[in-house]
Amino acid sequence: MRFRYSERLVPEGFRFNPGLLVGETGLIVFASQLTVGSAKGSTDEGTASQGDFTFLPIRECTIVDAAFSATILIVDVSLGGFMNYGSSADFALERQWDGTIKEHSERPFPAGNPKEGLFIYRGLPLRYKTQTNGDDIAWKSVIERINRSELAECVTFRVLGFFRLGRWRDHATALTGRVLLQISKLISGRGQIADRLAVYLGSFRRSAEGIIRGSVKGPDCAYVFPMGKTVVLKLFFYRSTALDGANRCLKLRLDPRAFTSSSETDFHLRSRYDESRVLLSCARNPDPIYSALSIIQQPESSGPCSADVWAPQPLFVTLVKAPWLFLPMVAVAFGIGLLLLNLSSVDIQTIAANWGQHGGWKDVICKLPPKPLGTLLVIVASWQYLRKFPLK
Repeated sequence: MRFRYSERLVPEGFRFNPGLLVGETGLIVFASQLTVGSAKGSTDEGTASQGDFTFLPIRECTIVDAAFSATILIVDVSLGGFMNYGSSADFALERQWDGTIKEHSERPFPAGNPKEGLFIYRGLPLRYKTQTNGDDIAWKSVIERINRSELAECVTFRVLGFFRLGRWRDHATALTGRVLLQISKLISGRGQIADRLAVYLGSFRRSAEGIIRGSVKGPDCAYVFPMGKTVVLKLFFYRSTALDGANRCLKLRLDPRAFTSSSETDFHLRSRYDESRVLLSCARNPDPIYSALSIIQQPESSGPCSADVWAPQPLFVTLVKAPWLFLPMVAVAFGIGLLLLNLSSVDIQTIAANWGQHGGWKDVICKLPPKPLGTLLVIVASWQYLRKFPLK
């Protein structure tokens, strides 16, 4: 994710040497000017003081690159785990983290305040911890706080990731998960220790799909998809309250050069929570195809603020390409096929005569007709590369 900061909002030490930021771990913080501790507009719990922010730490990040461009600091970060606020009725961590950030001498202030502060700085560390297994619960706790801010009417969702189908190790993992589930059902209810073991055995993945990790090279991240295969995009929608007014709609925008079809392109948001699995058919093209896959607002979607941005609109760089052995194998098949097409049986026997002692597989090869074999190899290579048979 990329952030941009004006030069005046950056500490002087980083203005002259922004490279000092690279590799540092930090927190992404949402600065709200409305109450975040209770319902929007209420002043019962956790309200922001007059003319000040209420600070909501969102998630960890690691800075992978930082540089100035025309007095603007451009910071590229790799996103980490979410902060876990606990239950929606627990305000303790909200107050604690907000209070700690407000103790920072360089922290920002809203526009109009005599002291503007800095929007990227070093400060006292917050006491928190993130955990991989509870990341979805932590994300939910963040959304419940966001829904109490000025973003209360926004649609919030999480991209769970891209998943590849059909690999043998994913099928093996799924089979193992299903077997362990049956064992879990057998031992469940047979004592406290057995119940704990049953919960553990039932937690393994039972679907034959493996997550596709992003390939990060410097400040750029791309998701590599295999050509001609099916990839699953998983989305999870959640809000702590129902949306007011008309239904909203998001649209999945694809590059037809990279994806031939998808099982779903429009997401009509009719409830507080929903889950979508989008099947993406990757194009079969031997040449690598870089493209962008994005989720955007439907312009015609109505709502109280339809002209504004009311949902995240992520964009992912994708690369659809052939397996690394595909092109060498096709080239070898073409080469051998063309070679055999230009050889006769006499040529084969002459070559075999120089092998030395005859017998076994050498005699079998000498008896094979070269031209039909060459034709077969060229047909196979043409079909694999072009998905069509050679005309002549």
